[in-house]
Amino acid sequence: MAKGLRWRRAAWECQVTIHGQRSYKSFRYANSDTGLRKAIAAREEWVRQLSYGKRQYDSTLPFGNLAQSYLDQTDVKPSTGSSYKQLLNQYWMPALATKPVYAIRPSHIREILASHNVSQKTKKNALIPLRQVFKLGLEEEIIASNPVDAVKIKRHQKPAIQRFTPSEKTKILGRLEGDSWLFYKLAFETGMRTGEILALKWEDISGDVILVERAMVRREITGTKIHKVRQVFISPEVAALLSNHPRRFAGGAIFLDQNGNQRRETKPYLRDWTGTLKQCRLTYRRPYICRHTRASEMLMAGVEPAFAAKQLGHTTEMFLNTYADWISGVKDRDQVNLLNNI
Repeated sequence: MAKGLRWRRAAWECQVTIHGQRSYKSFRYANSDTGLRKAIAAREEWVRQLSYGKRQYDSTLPFGNLAQSYLDQTDVKPSTGSSYKQLLNQYWMPALATKPVYAIRPSHIREILASHNVSQKTKKNALIPLRQVFKLGLEEEIIASNPVDAVKIKRHQKPAIQRFTPSEKTKILGRLEGDSWLFYKLAFETGMRTGEILALKWEDISGDVILVERAMVRREITGTKIHKVRQVFISPEVAALLSNHPRRFAGGAIFLDQNGNQRRETKPYLRDWTGTLKQCRLTYRRPYICRHTRASEMLMAGVEPAFAAKQLGHTTEMFLNTYADWISGVKDRDQVNLLNNI
């Protein structure tokens, strides 16, 4: 028999003492395993109500107030917090700001999403901060359930990952000059993220190793994306290039603005990048593709995925998920070569 329950007079009877006061209650469920489980759950909720009071789901708190409370309390990175604020303002505040939180239904959320002509992935991203706002509402016992849980987004087909061929890479680097050339040379040869390259200091370089421990995000220095320091190995060519650079012995940041301060954005480099692709008559691809190009080169050279992931600052799981098709393609080509040798 479950603790605190007994079968008597065609019902499950319960007796508890809370705050010095004895209370009795009967739950009319069947005398069966299913009925007993229901009675146990009902007793637990009853005891909770006696201990802490009944939940109040009829609060008139507006959604906008709860959203602001969430933004004030969240401990995510500043860049993530700014992104969440932007998504809330863009998608949810116009329609829901003054609406009582308890009155928002999944149908309201679906209608708002349907009114935006954006991709499924973008809709998924828009739901992330919304779900967290309602989660806070649950924790504060303002609502009984999270309406976002009932909203399903169709899976979207991921586009194929792009990369530059060796000849395209040579053309691009052959036309770039100055700091723009150095910036994209490092992007191609290390696969580091744009913000990680921008945040580099000369003291981060030691021989053939670059120590990656920070990134520039929204013009502010932060930790790396996965909050881990890593070592990126570079070729003798790149090591020699960096050790012999004219600014090497001045120390401090590698990339400087016109005033000699650490550069905090890549607009000049991006402008040169766009112009160079036009001059090379290449289809525009964002600089992040340099990172995919490096991943491709490592896989084609037979580098173990776990080591390649560590070089790029991925978890092994994320690396395998991102580049699964390429890894499979490399293995498939090996198998074809075996077949051709039969």
